[in-house]
Order: sequence, then structure tokens, then C-alpha cells
Amino acid sequence: MSSPEVPVQDQHAKALLLRAAKKLFGDKGLDGVSVREIAAAADVNVSLVSYHFGGKEGLYRACLEMFGQGRLQAVKGVLQTPRSIEEFRLRLDIFIDTIFDGFVAEPDVVRMVHRECEQELPVIEDIFRETFLKIFESLFKFIQSGKEAGYLKPEADPHITAALIHGSLVHMAK
Repeated sequence: MSSPEVPVQDQHAKALLLRAAKKLFGDKGLDGVSVREIAAAADVNVSLVSYHFGGKEGLYRACLEMFGQGRLQAVKGVLQTPRSIEEFRLRLDIFIDTIFDGFVAEPDVVRMVHRECEQELPVIEDIFRETFLKIFESLFKFIQSGKEAGYLKPEADPHITAALIHGSLVHMAK
């Protein structure tokens, strides 16, 4: 049984809300923005926040989940087990570019992520686990496979290496 199609104007309103919310949440945080302010910035009826997202927190979560899922899907395609040291290096370079490009494309969401981490808010803990942590785990597995294949020095610790790469990218985004 297929779900009914969402009318184009509803999809447009949803996209406008997401765009406005990312900017406002990035600038002011979850608690610093009202639903009315988001709706006004999107130039849509305030009731559409509840209709599409179940409220402000749902909209906030949607912004972060879309970003995290997009990054995770991009990374999964890149961090496949390499068959040569050249492929290992190339895939690692592409991973770094992919993550960095996502940061550049969505600076407002990156600010949201950093604020969440700094304040240790539980609002999106599950999203972090299901996206950002999985990105790190994918990087770790990739580094581990490179070590097992002999592409890294025997004394290299895959966990530390992945943490250094990932941490450097996060720091650059800040």
C-alpha cells in the first residue's frame, strides 16, 4: 500500500521551514527561537510547523537528522574496503573532502551540532548515535581494514588514527 503523495505546496512549505529553521537554530539555538519566528522567516502559516514536524523540537531534530543521514550515506559510499594503498589514500582523501564539503554547504547545521555537543543536550542523542557516531565507526573500520592490509605502520592504532582524523575535521568546521 503506497502512501498518499504530499501536495507540491506542502513540500515547498516544508522546505521553506527547514531552510528558515536551520538559519535561526544555527544563530540562536533551540531555545532562542520561537515557532512564530521560524514561520515568519519561512513566510508560511505557523500551524505548518506542527503539521509537518509535530512542533519546534521535531523541526530541530529534522534539520539535524537530514544533515547527519546525508553525511552518513555519503561516507558509506566512500569508505569501502580498499584493494590497494593508492585506493586507501584516495578513499581517505575523498572522505575528508566529503565531510568538509558537507560542513561548508550547511554551516548553520554545523553550528547546531557544535552547540549540542558543547551543551551536552539530550534532545538529539539518538540522532548523534545513529548518524555521527556511525560516521566515526565507518572511519574506524576503514582505517582498521587499511592496517590489516598493511597500508599503515604496524604500530598505528586505528582507533586513535580515526579519532585524530575525525577530531581534526570537527575542529576545522568550528
